[in-house]
Amino acid sequence: MRAQTIPRVVLGADVLLTSLLLPASSAAQLFNIVLDGKVIPVIDSRLSSIYATMLKCDDLNLPRNLSRDMLFKLSRISDIISPSPFPYLSEDLPPEDVLYFQIAFSAGTIPVIKSTLHYYLNSSLAKTIPLFTPAGFLKELQHINEYYEVV
Repeated sequence: MRAQTIPRVVLGADVLLTSLLLPASSAAQLFNIVLDGKVIPVIDSRLSSIYATMLKCDDLNLPRNLSRDMLFKLSRISDIISPSPFPYLSEDLPPEDVLYFQIAFSAGTIPVIKSTLHYYLNSSLAKTIPLFTPAGFLKELQHINEYYEVV
């Protein structure tokens, strides 16, 4: 049997939020797999700041200890990188979303996981960087695991 490498992904802030608000969602299933160490999130300082701002938002009414615990866990399990210069300019995506693609590109063209994809389907970046919903990535993980069971 061949040794399986642990997949690395960039998780959109929307995926993290959905995983907290909808515990039965595919985003929550994926996040539990991340917490189990079976998928490694890749972040940079900007994405870490976005996660922190979102989790501390008073409108969410999340208990402070939950926000703090989640940020601590993410900081411990994440692969933190310094993004390289990004060769793609995309006027068809908001700048905050280009961030996800820049991190993914800098980490070796790893997948970006976003809750919705319709904004990205016509983007040139989506043709360069693998893009999944949480449900789509869970299916991809299943295929990967089946492959390694056979090999």
